Amino acid sequence: MGQVVSARNLRSIRFPIICGSANNQLIQDNCAEILQQNGVLYVPDYLANSGGVINVAAEIGQIYDQQDVETRVGLLSEKLSEVLKIAESQSITPLAAANMLAEARLQIRSPSSGHRSATESGVRARLPKSTVIPRPASTQCVLWGAREGYE
Repeated sequence: MGQVVSARNLRSIRFPIICGSANNQLIQDNCAEILQQNGVLYVPDYLANSGGVINVAAEIGQIYDQQDVETRVGLLSEKLSEVLKIAESQSITPLAAANMLAEARLQIRSPSSGHRSATESGVRARLPKSTVIPRPASTQCVLWGAREGYE
């Protein structure tokens, strides 16, 4: 069940953290801003649930390597920390920070693809200089490293 946080109930939420594992909890992205103003930490569902995507991607078309999956899933805490640091340093929501990282990651393509790079599009300029955006090995499961390791 998704989209359960809405204008009707978002001011009455008293949980310190909303970290749903799937099905976008927010009816609209701007709900993340109101939650933040009310002292509620919202962790985007696609970040919280990416461990499942990593596992499923490892099961498709290859020999399943549990240790590799555990390593990749284990790195998600670092990714969440990075998202939270970006959000804090730029005074934005974790959702906005995660979206910036995802957008930058999706825009990294070879020059022959016709897509603008993350640098050319301005996404890179909005991220801290220390942010490493791993180059995806494919266009599948590129958000948080389902098919490739982190740099």
